[in-house]
This record gives sequence, C-alpha cells and structure tokens, in this order.
Amino acid sequence: ICSNDIDLDNIDNVFRAVTAMGVYHSSQQVPENLAKCFMFDGTRLCLDEGGIAFIKEWQRVRELLYGMIYASIQDFAQQTMLKHALQHLAHSSTDNKLQESDWCLTDDELIHQRLLHEPATAEIVRRMRLGNVYICLAFLSVEGRECVREITTRLGQIEQTATDCFRDFLIKEKEKKGKCGVKESSVKIPEVVANVYPDKRHRLIRRPIVFMGHERYLEESTSLLSKVLLGIFTPYHRKWDTTARKVFIKRLQESFQDLRITNAHITRGQFPNVDGGRAE
Repeated sequence: ICSNDIDLDNIDNVFRAVTAMGVYHSSQQVPENLAKCFMFDGTRLCLDEGGIAFIKEWQRVRELLYGMIYASIQDFAQQTMLKHALQHLAHSSTDNKLQESDWCLTDDELIHQRLLHEPATAEIVRRMRLGNVYICLAFLSVEGRECVREITTRLGQIEQTATDCFRDFLIKEKEKKGKCGVKESSVKIPEVVANVYPDKRHRLIRRPIVFMGHERYLEESTSLLSKVLLGIFTPYHRKWDTTARKVFIKRLQESFQDLRITNAHITRGQFPNVDGGRAE
C-alpha cells in the first residue's frame, strides 16, 4: 500500500490532485487499471507487464504535479515557516513546549493551543496568515549519491554556511556606504532557515515487472543517485545579491564535494515547473 517507488497511496494522491486542479482529464481510468496491475509472484509483490502503459502515464502525471508544487516558492516558504515555528516550539523552555503526544493535534489545535501561545512562534504564524512569507535567498538543485540523507542530516551546517555568507554580504554593504573597518559584532545577523523538498519527479521503480513467469525492471539503473530541492530562507526583509549567492553555492559545494549543486530555475510553459542543473 505504501512504499518508496510506486504504491496505491501515491497513485490515489497524484490523480485526485491533478484532477481537482483541473490540469488532467482522461477516460482511461488509469488509477483503477494501475491498481489492478499489482500481483504476487510467490511471496513478492510485483507488477503485471500489461500495466506498463498505465505506469508510464502515472509517472508523467506525477512529474507534472510535483513540478507545479515545486515551482511555488511561496508554498515552499510557508512550509519552511511552519517547520521553523515547530523547531522554536520544540526547543522552548516554557510549559508550552512541544510534547511527543502532540502528534495527534489537528492543524487548528496546533496553531491555537501551541503556536499562538509562544511569542516567537505567534509572530511566525501571524506572518503566515498575512502572506508575509520569508525571503528566498537561494533555490538550489542538489543531486548525488544518497543525496536526501546527506542534505537532511546536515541542514544545521548548511544554515551556518548561509549565515556566514549573509554576514559577509552585510559587512560589505556597510563598507560600500563609507563605513570603513566595520566590526562583525556591529552587524546584526538575521536568522537563516534551510528546507528541503526530496525531488519525487523521477523516482525509480525498483519493483519487478512480470510476464508469463519472466521478470524485468522498468528502469535498469540500480544507482542510489537522488535529487533534492534546497531552499534557503530568511525572516529578514532583504535579499543578498547574486555575488553572495554564488559565494554560498561555492562554499556549499566545497562541503559536499560528492554532490552536484546548481541553481534551480522556475520555467513557464503550459504549466510551471522547476528546471535544475544550470550553474550561474
């Protein structure tokens, strides 16, 4: 029902979403026919070869859906702000600190019983409600072996690197205005928050395809290469410049030498999408 390549839950989510969004119409009943392709070959759950056309259609529609989701920087910023608020709440020293039992709270309960009772998180929620989202400093495509694990486990390091670059940028800006010998301690450094979208658009299907007792794989690659979209945001109402962003990418690439880090660009065609892989 749920797995990391193809499952009934994702099939249902993808087709319901694109249909509700009005970007997909089909009379082929793809979700139902695709669900019927799952079969047992001994003790393994496999896919019937007769469903390959439906699998490829699901892949195409999934790429369309996630491309549109990833292309919304405002949504990415909103998600980042919510995660940021929850981090504040988890590390709070007050009685309102996030508890393990809070996993069962609804969105409304989480906001009104927790987030709005903590000054720091209440301000984040207020900004979210007003659509006053965090500024996006960088929107990057990161690709490599076990990329998701590498990036998600080192977000703190990435945030520190971005903070250092932002500090250097602000010092240079003050020096340009004639303030020579600016001390680092005199520059107020705003918070920087990193967030990640695992790129689900091209996830490999590792489940075997079976026909008359013979099996094969839809994608032959067994590579562990994966891709994430990395967003760097700040509550500060100011962006850094192109040079500062280039410096940040360079420093990040030095820390993650086995990964390929480039700018991600939003493309505008029939539907918005994200194109990674272009370096500045």
